[in-house]
Amino acid sequence: MKKNNYYTYIFTIILIIILLLIVYLLLSYNKKENFDNTEITNDNIKIYVITLREAQRMENIKQQENKIKQKIEIMDAVKGDNLNISELLSSGLLSDSYKNANQINKREIGCYMSHMNLYHLIKTNNVNGYTLILEDDCIFLNENFMDVLKDLISKLRNYNFDFLYLGNLNDNHGELIVDNIYKANDNQDLFGTHCYLVNNKNIDKIINSTKIIDSAIDNKIHILSKKNELNVLVVYPVIANQGGSTYSSIRDLHVRHTN
Repeated sequence: MKKNNYYTYIFTIILIIILLLIVYLLLSYNKKENFDNTEITNDNIKIYVITLREAQRMENIKQQENKIKQKIEIMDAVKGDNLNISELLSSGLLSDSYKNANQINKREIGCYMSHMNLYHLIKTNNVNGYTLILEDDCIFLNENFMDVLKDLISKLRNYNFDFLYLGNLNDNHGELIVDNIYKANDNQDLFGTHCYLVNNKNIDKIINSTKIIDSAIDNKIHILSKKNELNVLVVYPVIANQGGSTYSSIRDLHVRHTN
């Protein structure tokens, strides 16, 4: 081989190696930048429902499981009627705004604590992905609900949200993010925690932001959204509603929360 050809050959090999290295580094960088490059499957989404295990609500849970063909894990609700307000105030968990709590207030506190318990369970499990939190009167509006949900998550792969509301009671929606996903509207009430998605990787932030109970859980989340302490998104039109029961387990006092 002539000397000039030899140097040309060596230069070409080196150039190819450099180009391959650049491609590898670019691919690695893109993978790091995209916090969720894994395929979104049912295995990435754990589903829990908060319930007092009343017959009508349990039947509704079965109906929703049949609709999505996936197991919904039970999280026993905190029974508000059993709560000792003085102890909760002394512990620092409860704000003084609840020092004169009536029975409905106690049930609101129990509901809040039920959601808190799930946040702590998410942290304990320490798994990647997402957690879908339901209340036991939630109904899915799509027969292919899980496919719709996975599509929504895919649209938000590079968006660092904390909560994604799949239903709310007054069609709250603000600034458009992408397609049918919006920022929560800070100037409109955000009622209803019957169906929302938690971004598991932000669970420490969520726990820290919600650790003091000073209002109903949906109102608290909206306040935190307005303060930019939590990044709360909503789907509009909603893909889940309340409707799986004929009564409110908080406001209908004939419903017992005691053992």
